[in-house]
Amino acid sequence: LYEIATNTHQIQAGIDCLKVQLEQIETAIIESNGKFKLKAEPAAIGAQEEEDIENMIRRLNEQNTDDSSSQNREENDEEGMNVHIEGMEESESRSMTTANTEEEKEEDSDEN
Repeated sequence: LYEIATNTHQIQAGIDCLKVQLEQIETAIIESNGKFKLKAEPAAIGAQEEEDIENMIRRLNEQNTDDSSSQNREENDEEGMNVHIEGMEESESRSMTTANTEEEKEEDSDEN
């Protein structure tokens, strides 16, 4: 299960950008013979809605755990899918991931 988020004051532009990125991700996954399932459309949230969103994410994570228990985990945990998002350099994309390998973390700290 993956989540895409952005912060912007231009709400509609942010939602439109996320939709384009999701289409590109879906195309790349399908071309790699993977499965893509969108659980929720991009939406703007505010401070009052954050708790509801956190609860929804928690429920989706629980559902994903149930779904993935019947599938081979190795299929779902592919690394390096080589997804290119227009306007984003590879270095930006790599620094934005939340699951960097230990080696990548060390390289990042050496560069700074």
